[in-house]
Amino acid sequence: MDTEFPSFQGWSELFEAHGCLLSIPTYAKHIGSPGAYDLFAHLEAQVGRSLDRSALTEKRRQRYYELTVDQQPFPGVKDYLVDAKRHGLTLGIASGSRREWVEDHLHKFDLRAYFDCITGAEDVSCIKPDPEVYERTLDALGLGPEQVVAFEDSPQGVTAAQRAGIYCVAVPNRVTRQLSLDHADFQLASFSTLSLAQLFVHLQAV
Repeated sequence: MDTEFPSFQGWSELFEAHGCLLSIPTYAKHIGSPGAYDLFAHLEAQVGRSLDRSALTEKRRQRYYELTVDQQPFPGVKDYLVDAKRHGLTLGIASGSRREWVEDHLHKFDLRAYFDCITGAEDVSCIKPDPEVYERTLDALGLGPEQVVAFEDSPQGVTAAQRAGIYCVAVPNRVTRQLSLDHADFQLASFSTLSLAQLFVHLQAV
């Protein structure tokens, strides 16, 4: 599911409520590595005063829920997961978000069983674009970087995967589609662009 656009929309509405604007390039500093860039500090600098962060965070969370409650996984994602397991592949998640947040979304769509491990923000000391989250995921899976393909939707995530020595396929969301992902090893417009089998054919030709 597209969690990034609702997050951006919630933050954007919060900025607008205070008479300010949040640009995508500024928000992008936050993508893939929550906490890497303090959006509240950016807003407070614009309004010239401290804000009740707790109250605004709760309001933003409620808005995020409203925007995502009826969302479904991206087209093609379930097919990729089913095909991966049919081929006996091991799957892991290397996320900049907390494990609980990731687990909640996976359970919502009955996707948790497809993944052999989840590495979250609480499992690392350095966030993306640092490669630590990928290195820990590789360790948990017992795999080397040359045995793995990463799928990422943000510039920071692509860099983190590549710094871990992993071939990275970029699949942008509605927000990151407006950012440069040219440093990815390969790009897909969406998971429905190529089947997993077709992607394997491409990778074997690389």
